[in-house]
Amino acid sequence: MIILKSNQSLNKLDHRKSLAFVPTMGNLHPGHLDLIKKAKKTASQVIVSIYINPIQFNSRSDFVKYPKTLKTDIQKLLMEKIDYLYLPTDNSLDIYNQSYSIQVTNHKLNLCDQFRPGHFEGVLTVVSKLCNLIQPNFLILGKKDYQQQFLIKDYLESQRYPIKVISVATRREKNGLAMSSRNNLLKESQKEDAKILIHTLKQAALELKNTININQIQNKFKRKLVTSGWKVDYFTIRSKKTLLKPETNERNLIALVAASKHNVRLIDNLEFCIK
Repeated sequence: MIILKSNQSLNKLDHRKSLAFVPTMGNLHPGHLDLIKKAKKTASQVIVSIYINPIQFNSRSDFVKYPKTLKTDIQKLLMEKIDYLYLPTDNSLDIYNQSYSIQVTNHKLNLCDQFRPGHFEGVLTVVSKLCNLIQPNFLILGKKDYQQQFLIKDYLESQRYPIKVISVATRREKNGLAMSSRNNLLKESQKEDAKILIHTLKQAALELKNTININQIQNKFKRKLVTSGWKVDYFTIRSKKTLLKPETNERNLIALVAASKHNVRLIDNLEFCIK
């Protein structure tokens, strides 16, 4: 594994071979390793980046407390035998250059806009910068943040990037909780408590097969989470194809939730089909 620490060092990439890129913020868990395994099956070379992107955080404290485990991450990547690890800095990405900022133009897609203003603008900005520098053939993203991978794919396609986005299914804890770096901020008892998120998504999908009133289902399970002590940003059912409110005859749907408890914000989603 070759560690790259500057833009100039990216010249070592061999673009004669196919290249799959896995962007991360570190604190790698089995979900990240699933992305890497998919990347290895997809392309001849794999590059992983570790960069905690400051402009996608809505508070300085949230940015500061984000888990940082670079030494352990490097050992995991060595075990996976990837080709390159890219460790950019704020300066190498010129991340604070406000003249270069990607805007989310379709705010109906941005479920987080009201609660995390500027979050996805920060995500799209850093991903575009990384893709411009690395020039991969494939971008490997997880479905845990379905909204994020949807917006990234939509943006890259709209700008005609020659990059194929490949999405990988969510890896889960034994109790069903979606694996996330933020899970490390929870005690074991709190992780057990957090499994209610996937359970409510499953119950909502099941009940939706018996009613066409989506608003009623959304409100019911949002209230259930609030009653259980969660602060809910959203609990919504959308079209899997467009991430907008589903049309009357749509069958392929996705339920999405973002909620906070124990001072930790978690997200999850569930794809399902109404026959």
